[in-house]
Amino acid sequence: AIAGLALLFLYLLLYYRLLGIVAWFGMSIWAILAVALISLAGGEGIGYALTLAGVAGLVISLGVTADSYIVFFERLKDEVRGGKTARAAVQPAFARSYKTIIAADVVAGIAAVVLYLTAVSSVRGFALTLGVATLLDLFVVWFFKRPTVFLLARNQRLVSLKGFGLEAGVAGETDDAAEGAGA
Repeated sequence: AIAGLALLFLYLLLYYRLLGIVAWFGMSIWAILAVALISLAGGEGIGYALTLAGVAGLVISLGVTADSYIVFFERLKDEVRGGKTARAAVQPAFARSYKTIIAADVVAGIAAVVLYLTAVSSVRGFALTLGVATLLDLFVVWFFKRPTVFLLARNQRLVSLKGFGLEAGVAGETDDAAEGAGA
């Protein structure tokens, strides 16, 4: 999990630059909330015990959370490539990506509910952590990612930085490379 997390953070930093740092903070908020909920559920009232299967549910949920950042950032980059300013691109990019994020989270949530209802033992812990952490993704998307990117896009000084992350990333194709390939 730690090796995967380190590779994910490295990818986000190299490909999305400043937006990757936004994703780091958002996923950190997600992780703090997930650990807090698991800790609260471990009390005497609920009695939840985090097992290895539950940890696997958290790791998979982290992937779902990272995916929601990537979907939004790619929609934002598409809007900017289409000729909009970053400030004008944020609202339509979020509206388009939020539908996709909700669809992905609903599918993960349905899978978690079905697993929880049909499984026994530690698989139920996996399903429970997957479901709760997937709901946390929607919370963090709405209350952290959306307002943070909206605020950053309003600052023209930040947006114009080469490392803001709206250009094609390290692995992406730049406009110059695309023109050279077509010649």
